[in-house]
Amino acid sequence: MKIQLITEQTSFEASKDVTLSTFDAPRSLDEFDVNVIDLSHEKIWHNTGEHFRSVNRLNDFRSIQTMVAKKCRAKVLFVLPQNGNFYYHYGYVDYNDNRKTYLHSVVIKDHIEGIFSNIIEKILPTGISIIHTVFEPTETDVASNTYTADFYFEANYPVLTESNYSDKATTIEIPDKGVYLTTLNIMESTDMLLCFLHAMFGIKEKSAIPAWMSSVRFGDDDELSLAIKNSLDIIQDEKQKIDLAQQKIEKNDSYKSIIYTNGDELVGVIFEILEKLFDCDLSGFTDEKKEDFLIKLSDCTFIGEIKGITSNVKSEHISQLDVHFQTYKDKLTEEEREENVHQLLIINPFRTKPLEEREPVNQQQIDLAERNGCLIIETNTLLRIFEKFCRKEITVAQCVATFSNCTGLLQLSDFEKIDPDTLEPYKA
Repeated sequence: MKIQLITEQTSFEASKDVTLSTFDAPRSLDEFDVNVIDLSHEKIWHNTGEHFRSVNRLNDFRSIQTMVAKKCRAKVLFVLPQNGNFYYHYGYVDYNDNRKTYLHSVVIKDHIEGIFSNIIEKILPTGISIIHTVFEPTETDVASNTYTADFYFEANYPVLTESNYSDKATTIEIPDKGVYLTTLNIMESTDMLLCFLHAMFGIKEKSAIPAWMSSVRFGDDDELSLAIKNSLDIIQDEKQKIDLAQQKIEKNDSYKSIIYTNGDELVGVIFEILEKLFDCDLSGFTDEKKEDFLIKLSDCTFIGEIKGITSNVKSEHISQLDVHFQTYKDKLTEEEREENVHQLLIINPFRTKPLEEREPVNQQQIDLAERNGCLIIETNTLLRIFEKFCRKEITVAQCVATFSNCTGLLQLSDFEKIDPDTLEPYKA
């Protein structure tokens, strides 16, 4: 069973079965089978005010009172105080001394009714009739331990423990509320506390299972063990499938990022896609702050720009690529080389908007791209091309042929205009 010990004591240690909480931060009572609320610690019986009809923890008492009233199934044990001093009226001994201390104290037994009725009733659930408590030191045997108590109950409630010989009620139950009260000093040690809880609430300790028991078989143990092993193997296989699927989804998410990202993040994923579509290697490309990529294939060269923008495609984007294109053509002329060069503007317009809210590329920019021999490729179109490529619906050769034969704005339908046998545009 799970136990919560709400206490001011610091000598107790938390364990697998025992959770320690303070009065100002208790856990939900219904998370535990038994909640022990320790009112026996001397720190509880302090009041900075000028009387002994309240305590410093009174607000915490009221919060716990509400928690006890609203709990559903948990049992709650209140451990009442032993006889001791109640300290109150915290202040200066004299005006010439800066030290503060409690100026007055009373013995609890001398003011039982005032203390118990005015204070303890603030933490007990409402509706519990006054519990008359009498001072009389006794001893009560519970299981293998003898517990002392300075008070006993005179109340018409079921009695769970009685003092030895004198038969005075030292632990009582409040019927139908799952609430118990004890005057026994059960907080001397963890062992004393657990022994009492074992006896009251049936918290049984199981015998440790010896190691040799694993070799003892009974009934259908072997069949059940085999069934468990087979099921665990299936679970492991399915887990691997889930892990692989999750990795694939994460990779797909990376590819899909080209419809909302910009900068280096966009360029990195576009490079990965182009390497697959053109069967090339861009790892050696050096960014010299000119074009964003230069792909040299056996029969053509692609020079391109990659942009992620929040607006529509603008003429300056096409013109900027044309400058890189003309610069590269001049370089080829100087080196007396010839290449079949094509311009690709891979662009992610309106990247912060959902796809259905994005405006189409203006015809003016499409016409400019056609005049310049430039192909505008929106990243969403590129993503769909790559999707068909991954499904083996189009080939590297078709990608190269389509990208090198089209200008203006690339459409998925442009792939249907390329004869897969000749890799040239269909003749009209």
